[in-house]
Amino acid sequence: NLMITWSQFCKEPLPDRSFTFWEWFYAVMKLTKEDLRGMWMDGALLGFVSRQQAEDYLQVSEPGTFLIRFSDSELGGVTVAWMALNEENNQKEVSMLQPYTRKDLMIRSLADRIHDCPQMITLYPNLPKDQAIGKYYSSPPETVPRNPRNGYVPHHLVNVIPGSGHSGGNCKDTSYPNTPTTSFYDPQSPPSARNTPLSSVSAPMMDTQS
Repeated sequence: NLMITWSQFCKEPLPDRSFTFWEWFYAVMKLTKEDLRGMWMDGALLGFVSRQQAEDYLQVSEPGTFLIRFSDSELGGVTVAWMALNEENNQKEVSMLQPYTRKDLMIRSLADRIHDCPQMITLYPNLPKDQAIGKYYSSPPETVPRNPRNGYVPHHLVNVIPGSGHSGGNCKDTSYPNTPTTSFYDPQSPPSARNTPLSSVSAPMMDTQS
């Protein structure tokens, strides 16, 4: 255990950050209470683990294994890390999505965003994704009927990892920079994992009756 002063706890900014530990902790608790309470109560969120710890857990896991942790760098952010398989060299590598904030989760829930990603198969350490968080998915698109008044086909947002095919877990780097690597648990943790942004696309909800 590490002893810290009151000033370090609530007054001094964390290393390489613009916020204090208390501000970070409060934002995480608010996010959990308002958007992730059920998943937290179910144990689906690993939560308070550093970036390096997340990498260590996934390095010994099968491709497609993912975990959910609170972001070190984004105030009130949650991120998903997973073990991907680079199809170019057939090597396993850990990738991390850019953190989601409450604003993101109000548009589409974390469970639905993970559901959109075929690269994520098993919740760490070995629980199938649908079994772990399936009850938090929104209703399937097929259950939304065509609007009888105007005949339009409804649409919904789907998250897509740029550069990743639906058959594997390969995530290409993009122009987004890595988040700072300082961890609350290990300030010297190396930046060996990559941050991968998630794009949102609008997909039509096909009417099977037409």
